[in-house]
Amino acid sequence: MKDQIFRLLCEQFPYPLSIHNREGIILWANKAFADMVGMDLEEIQGSHCFQIVHHLEAFPSYCPLLEVIHFGGRVIVRTEEIMPGRIAEVVVVPLETEGGKVKTCLHLAREVTEEIEQLNHLRETKRAFTAILDASVSGIAFLVDNRFQWINRSFSEILGYEITELRNLPLSAIFDSDLELDIRRKETHQALRLEGRYRFQTTLKHKNGSKVHSLVGISPLDRSDLRQGLVLTIIDISDLTRAQAALIETHQRLENAYAKIKEINQELALKNRELELARKEAEEANRLKSEFLASTSHELRTPINSIMGFLKLILDGLYDSPNELLNFVRTAYDSAEHLLNLINDVLDVAKIEAGRLEIDCLPLNLDDLFTEIRNLTMVQAEKKRLSLMIEEPGHIYVYGDQQRLRQILLNLVGNAIKFTDKGEVRVWAEQKPGTDLVVINVKDTGIGIPPDKIRVIFEAFRQVDSSTSRPYGGTGLGLTISKKLAELMGGRLSIESPGLGRGTTARVYLPLAAGIDPGASPLGPEKPEITDVFVVFRNRRGYPEIEEVLREKGLSFRLFCHPDEVATLIEIDCRPQLVISDLIFPCREEAKIRTGEELLNFLDKTAPSVGIILYDDIGELNEDELIEHYTNAPFKILPKPPEKTPLLKALFALGVLQDLEILERNGCF
Repeated sequence: MKDQIFRLLCEQFPYPLSIHNREGIILWANKAFADMVGMDLEEIQGSHCFQIVHHLEAFPSYCPLLEVIHFGGRVIVRTEEIMPGRIAEVVVVPLETEGGKVKTCLHLAREVTEEIEQLNHLRETKRAFTAILDASVSGIAFLVDNRFQWINRSFSEILGYEITELRNLPLSAIFDSDLELDIRRKETHQALRLEGRYRFQTTLKHKNGSKVHSLVGISPLDRSDLRQGLVLTIIDISDLTRAQAALIETHQRLENAYAKIKEINQELALKNRELELARKEAEEANRLKSEFLASTSHELRTPINSIMGFLKLILDGLYDSPNELLNFVRTAYDSAEHLLNLINDVLDVAKIEAGRLEIDCLPLNLDDLFTEIRNLTMVQAEKKRLSLMIEEPGHIYVYGDQQRLRQILLNLVGNAIKFTDKGEVRVWAEQKPGTDLVVINVKDTGIGIPPDKIRVIFEAFRQVDSSTSRPYGGTGLGLTISKKLAELMGGRLSIESPGLGRGTTARVYLPLAAGIDPGASPLGPEKPEITDVFVVFRNRRGYPEIEEVLREKGLSFRLFCHPDEVATLIEIDCRPQLVISDLIFPCREEAKIRTGEELLNFLDKTAPSVGIILYDDIGELNEDELIEHYTNAPFKILPKPPEKTPLLKALFALGVLQDLEILERNGCF
């Protein structure tokens, strides 16, 4: 029974089986063997194996069957060519022995032709794939457990290692830092699980210690199990990075150059506009001067002709009585005085344009000045039968130059009378509420000014009617001179008119001379009462902010127009705690102290206990540099326009204020 089962199994065995004697004759074969050689079982039995398998007349030079027959034991030949073009894995074992010799053998053959072909194809593919990977400019490596298993040539060349060296190194050896590796490892695991790949840019470590800017890619062999291994690719982008940096730098330079060119173009356009404006202004100035010369020549000839005419009558004795002679002389004198006024106007304009007109500001009593103006203009008003009302100011003092303020008021009142044929001319002064400004008003009921002419009436040589046949004389310089004089005294001049036929109002704004005793001399006593702060500015800008702070902190102060006035008081031992001053002032030829810095130098040498705050509106002074030169008097430099917080800090720094809570309440800390 067992023999039958074994025989049945052998006959149905899927691989070729055969039994051979010592001569190689096939004693038995199964169906798989018959299928392999393509013969019937009856034909196979009794045939030599080398005939039906190898198609030879004798055993080949090597035969595993002969090896078993002659030497005994089991022989396995994995790749024997059992038939032309067909390769099999062969196993030969002895079955029967007699007298120590093998009598029969069992021959098993498993054809592996396709496997060998596939293996050869795989080897060829591997060689081709390896050649392709080695030819790649990208570095490629295969990693298991963060150690290199395979590396291409580019990978080793990029990092400067031999391939054998890298195989003995951990992955951390090529990263710039352990922290970088940790960060990348966490990011890699997350990205590989979610997306199946991870790419990033980083710097790797070259063997020589330098940094290699690289683009790194990582992909898993098995997305579900990263332990199977990872493919690591690197691309050296150092040259690209340097080129990109150079490109960015070049781009930045081009942008800077473009911005510079744009700025230059804007400056050129601005200069062109300025030149065009200057050209138009020059043309307008030439036109105005031509009109001025035409009208002024008429104005000059009229008094000259009058003077010469009346002097000729006197020289020829063509007068009937001493009274008539006196009238001739008076008329000639009036014409000469008018001529002198015309010439003085022209000279004043020339001085103003050259910046050589000197102003000497002192406290002035407007009562005295108004009385003088009334006396000088009353006759002119009476001739035109106008009502001239000059109201008493009531002991108001202003800072100004007496001669120049008289010139301004005479011009304004004279114009009001000249351009008013009926009605009145009214003059009054008042302190502007909430300020330390005094306003002198000159109002008439005359011909008025068209709205479109208001803005040009202050221009030199400009008149509303510039023709030589205009009904009112004059050079057109009076308002220009008056406006400039008011500004030089720290004030301003404005003109208002509702329109033609509705009159005109002129207003002169001047600094109030605070602290003047109406019953005392305008200059005060020899040693005036001690004041906390002297404030000296060339004009009114900045006063409200400064005075608000000083009043709020209970500090008494006096106002001045020039630093020389402050120096004069300090020389007579009238010393405040602090001086607040401008840096630049109008030139006074006779002044000893002409600028804010000269005042600082004066205090440093003469009164080092007096502090000073200088307001620099041109950015000329450097506080750190000045400390090296002025070591005695405490000082601070502040920018214009004046602001409350910097002023409070300066007052505290100079010791004028002591309470820190003041600064805290005002948000200085």
